[in-house]
Formats: sequence, structure tokens, C-alpha cells
Amino acid sequence: LRPVRRFLEHPSESGLAARLAIAYPLAKRFRTGATLVMYTLIVFVLVLLTEISGILRAGVDGVVDDATAGYSLRLDYNPQAAGDDLVDELRTGPSAYGISAATPLLNASGRATDPGRRDPRPLDVAAVGVPDGAITGITFRERLPGLATDPAVWRALADDPRYVVLDGFFGGTGGPAGDYYDPGDTLVVTDPRTGRSEQKVIAGVLGNGMVFYPGTGASSTTYPVVMSERATLELFGSQAQNASALVRTSPGVSPDTLGTRLQGERLSSSMVATPIESNIRHQFDSSTAFFRLMQGFLALGLGVGITGLGVVMVRAVRERRRTIGILRALGFRARTVQRSFLWESAFVASEGIVLGCLLGVLTTWLMYRNSAAFEGLEGGFPVEWASIGALSAATFIASLLATLGPAHRAASIRPARAVRVTD
Repeated sequence: LRPVRRFLEHPSESGLAARLAIAYPLAKRFRTGATLVMYTLIVFVLVLLTEISGILRAGVDGVVDDATAGYSLRLDYNPQAAGDDLVDELRTGPSAYGISAATPLLNASGRATDPGRRDPRPLDVAAVGVPDGAITGITFRERLPGLATDPAVWRALADDPRYVVLDGFFGGTGGPAGDYYDPGDTLVVTDPRTGRSEQKVIAGVLGNGMVFYPGTGASSTTYPVVMSERATLELFGSQAQNASALVRTSPGVSPDTLGTRLQGERLSSSMVATPIESNIRHQFDSSTAFFRLMQGFLALGLGVGITGLGVVMVRAVRERRRTIGILRALGFRARTVQRSFLWESAFVASEGIVLGCLLGVLTTWLMYRNSAAFEGLEGGFPVEWASIGALSAATFIASLLATLGPAHRAASIRPARAVRVTD
């Protein structure tokens, strides 16, 4: 109360109403504390979810740039039906005007040990062989010591068949990626058809490996192991086939439209064209929608809390009926009594809102700085001033509206009747 003490001591009707507003909450500390904690917790979680949604929105552009490296589409097709010349046919086919570059990928199914040693059983993996020098723009969150840049990792992959790169979710079972392995750790990759195995060294951990996941990237049980074409052919032999490709669209060409056209033209090849950027943004939209759903449920809880404050004020009017009657008999105006009840509600609500907002922003900032769940998001830490301000204003106004009825009832108490009635 120190910042407003001069206002409380001011010899005016407003100062008198303010002193009345803080007298009862300070006298009933348990009740006031319980209400304050309820407000703080609900506002805290609402602000926490708002900030996490803001971090995701701010980082999505950087994630898209890192994951795609300029590629717009991933094509998956049946290699037996498509043949070995499908990528060359795309460059000269009816939709060639929309394709500025196409990079074929070798694909093979294999098994691998978990470099994080979380599961002793072999994991299903999709071996992906990339042409030498074709992909250098996809970034890494960790690199092998001695490989100072992202292109250096891709060059090392082309020069040495021992090297592979993984993404942060390799071997994961849900939730944040975590940090279970580092560049330099090893894993054993096996061709289940022949039983041939090779030990591989992790040269880098991808910032986002979405483009290397089979199909739409939605699988959580088959993890990509990216290596050079030479290494893929040496380990998997004839099983390694060109079954997918990455496509850069020409300027002004919509990836979604081009993908639909390619699927129609290559229907016999069972082609599936996945717009990479749309797919990544869709995943972020799903996360944001989940947070909004949680905010909706918490908003219901906040409504219950505001209703609880109204109930507390109704009870306060009943408990202080005789006191109000005596004050009115001493000359207190009805509007002073009404104003004191409204300010009492505002006193509790504003404290809960301020504490909840500060704790929510601070906790989210600590999570952003220290949690592996936010690795790869390069949009910075935004403070959602507009959303937090709207939430705070709505909560404060609703709290005053919930107290308006009890405050009016307190102001309409007749002194003679209030003093006479003993309950």
C-alpha cells in the first residue's frame, strides 16, 4: 500500500472510500488471500499459454526457412511404377514451368540402435541418401567439433560414408526433443534384408528434419537417418531406390497448386506431393489451437473465480450490515459506501492480475531460455502486450461488474433498520 498511501491519507471523500476499501480485506486475511491466490493462478496460466503461443508464432518463419532451405514440395512415389527417370521427366514435363530445381533422394528401410540409449530395441529408420552438394542450406542446431558451418557438415557427409545426420526427435516417444545425444556419438544402422550392419558417427543434429520424414512427416515411429548417396548404396545395395524428391518451385508458382497438378499427372506412380511450408505451419497451427482450447477452459475457471469474488462481496455486505448502518448514521454518503465496495473488489482483482501477469511472463521467459522444447525457434521472446492487456482489462472490468450488485445493495441499506436488526 506504500505507493498509494498519500492517496489514502487524503482528507476527501475518495480517500475515505479508499480507506474503507482496504480495511476489510486486511482484516479478513485468509479470505482475501484465498481469493488473491485464485486470481493469481488462473491469470498466471492464461498469460503462460498466451506467451507460449506468441513464441510459436514468432518462431514459425525461422523454422520454415531452416527446414526447407528453399524447397517447396516433397514428392513421394512408387519407384517400381515411376522408374529411375521420374525426376528428369518432371524437368521436361507439362509442369516443368513451375519447377526451378528437383533433387532426388535415395530411400531404404532399415533398423538402428538408439544413440541416446533410451531403448535397447532397434528402431525403425528411413535411410535417406542425399546427392553430394545438392543440399547445403538446411541448418543444424549442433555440429561435430571442427565443422564450423552448416555447409561443412554436408561436405563431411559427402566425403566420409561413416557420417550421418539425425534430427532432434530421433528415438523420441513424444513431447519435447530433449538432448539425449550429441555430434560424435555413434549408432549402428542395419539392413534387415541382408543383416549387414555399419557403425555410423553423428556429424550433426538437424534444427528441423521435417523434409526427410517419409510421407507427410507425421510418422512418430520411423525416424530418418540422412547420409550420402554413396553410403546408402554401400549399406543397402539394390534396396536403396529413388522414392522421393525435393522440389523448388519457380517464382510466383503456388506449391499447393503445383503439388495438385503433379499428383494428377503422376497418378500411375502413386505420387503424393506435400507442400513443406504449409505442412510445417499446419503443425504450428495445431499447437496454437491446443493452447487456445486450454485458454478457453481456463477462461471458464476465471469466470468461476470472478463469480466467487461476487459471492464474497455479497457475504461481506451481509456481515457488515450493522457497520454500514452505523457509518451511514454518522454521515457517510451512500455513494461513498458503494465506491468503497467497488474499490475493495478492484484492490483484490488488480493485485491478482498484476501478480499473475508478472509470474506468467517471468516463467515463460525462464522456460524459453532453459527448456529444450524451444530450441530452434529463432523469433526471440515476444511479450504479448496486446493479449495480456486485453486479458487484464477484461478480468478487471468483469470483477467490477460482479461487485456492482452487492455494492448497490450496500449503498441502499437504511441506517435505522440496519442498526436495529441483529443478524
